[in-house]
Amino acid sequence: MTLVNLNDTELWCANCGDSEGMIAFKNGDLKMMTQNHKVEMEEKRLTHAGAVITNWDCPRINGALNVARSIGDHGLKKYVISDPYLKYFKINCQLDYILLASDGLWDVMDKDKAHTIITQKRHELHHLSEKDRVNSVAFHLIKESLRLGSMDNITCILICF
Repeated sequence: MTLVNLNDTELWCANCGDSEGMIAFKNGDLKMMTQNHKVEMEEKRLTHAGAVITNWDCPRINGALNVARSIGDHGLKKYVISDPYLKYFKINCQLDYILLASDGLWDVMDKDKAHTIITQKRHELHHLSEKDRVNSVAFHLIKESLRLGSMDNITCILICF
């Protein structure tokens, strides 16, 4: 889960789990707004709390969940914490877009690949209304994730400025 709070001068992002967010500026700078909370990132804390880490298709807590931080998952609350990662950005009129996406997208593409697709598709679809263009670009990111072999849930939200 990723939450964003934006006003004229600042952007706050909080995330818990394996969804991630990226911010892009008009000069081409890209910054990840989040931190991934996969099991392997917090294995020491998890095992210290008594969790058993299995590795069938990926590291999982007690054979179930593969995130170390989450909201929900009541049966694993002893191990899976809900403390979010928080990040602050000072922003100005150079903000281009924000991309929020689930791990199904980020498992198969990095921020540079996502940026290339977004930039290219926004240009190609310039004839559409802003709403239709943004929706089409987000849908294309999902289709490209599937084409690249993603086997996880894929959700993305694109916010353009």
